[in-house]
Amino acid sequence: MGIDSFSDTEKIYFLARLAHELTVCARSTYEAGTDRVIEPCVLRGYNELQHRVTASLRDYVLEKEGMPFSAVLQMTRDFAAEHGRSEIISSLERLYGRTAT
Repeated sequence: MGIDSFSDTEKIYFLARLAHELTVCARSTYEAGTDRVIEPCVLRGYNELQHRVTASLRDYVLEKEGMPFSAVLQMTRDFAAEHGRSEIISSLERLYGRTAT
């Protein structure tokens, strides 16, 4: 099943899981066990991406028109490519069970 055929409920579940995965991926921007951020610009980028993902999730839950699901996924892929974050692509592949590129 491709993402184009996801129901709104499936999109909600997908976006919730993606939001969680992004928090895990963002941990690579700081030094474990300290308050030291080693990649502040990338961490800010994760925050902006997380904002878009959770805004889309909110809109689907409230049954409001918002950013298209495909646009959120493309933004996520673009962020991963721009910042060399293969772990995001791996997360997307796990979430929808096929190549995300």
